[in-house]
This record gives sequence, C-alpha cells and structure tokens, in this order.
Amino acid sequence: MNIEIELARASFIIGLVVTAFAYERFRIFTGGAITGTYIAYCISLEYWTDVVSFVVLSAIGFLLLKILTRYFPIPRNWLFYIAVIVPGFLHMLGVYLAWLPPLGQASTFLVAGMYVTNGLTAYDMFRQGVGRTSAILTAVIAVALLIEVPMRIAFDGGDADNAGVLFVQQAPSTVMVCMLAAIAVRLGMGLGSAGIIGVVFLIEISDPISLATILMFTIAGTYIYRWVARWLWLTPRQELHTILIVGGIVAWFGLFWAQFLGDSGAIALNKYSLEPLIVVGLMLLEGARMGLPKALGGTAIVSVITLGGIWLEQQSAGWYLGGLAVLVIACGLMLMPGWMKIRRDIAKALELGKGFALAPPIR
Repeated sequence: MNIEIELARASFIIGLVVTAFAYERFRIFTGGAITGTYIAYCISLEYWTDVVSFVVLSAIGFLLLKILTRYFPIPRNWLFYIAVIVPGFLHMLGVYLAWLPPLGQASTFLVAGMYVTNGLTAYDMFRQGVGRTSAILTAVIAVALLIEVPMRIAFDGGDADNAGVLFVQQAPSTVMVCMLAAIAVRLGMGLGSAGIIGVVFLIEISDPISLATILMFTIAGTYIYRWVARWLWLTPRQELHTILIVGGIVAWFGLFWAQFLGDSGAIALNKYSLEPLIVVGLMLLEGARMGLPKALGGTAIVSVITLGGIWLEQQSAGWYLGGLAVLVIACGLMLMPGWMKIRRDIAKALELGKGFALAPPIR
C-alpha cells in the first residue's frame, strides 16, 4: 500500500465533504467540487508554483467572462465551458514553456486536474463574486489541511514519496483536444464525456481489465443510485456532491479490496492516486442524469478524437499540425447544433419581445 496515494484519496474525500457542507450551510459555491482538495494537496506538498499558477489563471478566466458578458448574450452553460477552456489553453502553454526557470518548478503531480480547476473557480467567481468564492475556497482548503497535515505526520508522510505512483501525463495538446471534444459533445450533441478530461485517464491506463473494472463500477453505481434516488429528492447540486462523495468512497474501497483479492485490473488502477475516484464519480453522475447510452456513447466519441490526437503526436510536424487542425474543425462542427439552437432561441426571444413596449427609463 502506497501511503502517499492513500493520503491523496483521503484528502480528496474530505475536501468533497467540506465542499458539500459549505454549499448546504451557506449556499456558496466553492470554485468547483474538487478544487479545494487539489489546492490543499498542492500546498501540503509545497508545490507553490502550481498554487500561484492556479490563482493567476483563475483571475484571467474571471476577467474574460466579465468582458464577454459585457458585449455578448452568451448562455451560462457556454460561459462555463469558455471559463474552462481558455485557462486550460494557457495552462497548456505553461507546460510547453516549462523550460523557463519559474515554470520549471511546477510539479507534474495532479497536472491533468489543474487544466480544469482554474476554470471552475473562475466561473464561480463570475456568478457569485470574487470575495465570496475566495473566502469559501480558502476555508475549504484550511479545513482540508487541518485534517490532512496531521494524517501526513501520523503516517510519516511528511516527505512525499511518489515512487511507484503514476500520473496522467499525456501531451498538453492531447489534453486540449480531449477538452475540446468533450465540450463539443456536451454542448453540441447533449452527450456525456466522462467529465471534461476523464477520457485522458481512460486512455492512459489502456488496460482492458482496468477499463472493464471502471465500467462495472459505473454501470452498477448508476442503476443503484437511480433506484435509491426515488426516495432522496435531491437538487442537482446535492446530487453532484452525493454522487462524487459516494462514488469516490466506493471506488476507493472497491479498488482496495479488489487488489487485496488479486484483481489485476484493480492493481493497475491503484497506481494512480485520484484519477480512478474522480472518473468513476463523473461517469456515474452522467449515467444517472442522462442515461448510460448517452453517457457512454459520448465518451466513446471523445475517446476516438483523443486517440487521434495521441496518434498525431507520433507523426511528423506537417502531419501533426494538419491533423490537429482537422480535429479542431471536427470539434467545431460538432458544436454547430448547439450554436444553431442558441441562434434560434435568441431569434424567438427577440420576436416575442416585439409584442411588448419598452418602459421609459427610471430617473
């Protein structure tokens, strides 16, 4: 058993519980359900460059949303994905510029998650204010650290030993292709995508038994949750927190006992720290909300496009740039149905508004 992995998973679950409590008690969003956990873990390992990068990219995403909404009537779900993709793109550039002295100190730990957490925080800052979001996120991080640091000391994990721990480290451009494909599938086709970057992890493991293990957790968890949900009467936000917490705990202990019993798929998955817990929770959430066919069908589409990006990484520069342009265009085409729906909705609203006289301005 790798203590560092178990500490990461424990802090992840603790962060989710604290985030859920903050929302239920104060009705304040915490910059993403998993953001506080990520940042607390980076702080506990003294990954200060990652923390500073998170703050800067979150601020950039927030300012971008303020500017866009000043001039364009963009729906909230599109704003959310804009808040995610732009800081994610800047994070990609930062990874490619890691040879520079300041950026070279950034860790590779949790690198995949850091593509998304900046945007989640930027979006919450936009919809409820910078002060409220920063205050509650700081509180979540503090509570997570108050619990995590003593555990690290108790289990003699003061010096992080990441030997034998695997991380999702696909090429940054591949991660961006996955994010674009996931966003296109969600906004343009209304399908699932295993979260925004969950497919990167699914491809990373590339082990049929491990994939079957995740699929088993997802299918079984979806049917169990949909049966239980008939008596829970949860709001969408409560459903999100419940599924991520329960899904994370089930995946954590399920993988532990499966490895103990000698399951080879679980042994491979347990080399990753947080990815199995997050992906299972996100896939379970999509399956519960939109049904397994849509959830798994969209994930399959994103997987094909992401695999195309991985293949291009191994080709010559000409093939790589040309193929990358083709994949980006393909994602744009998948977005078209969603874009056309927005145009129809705007036209319908304008037509409806013609029947009502504008009131004179209040002086």
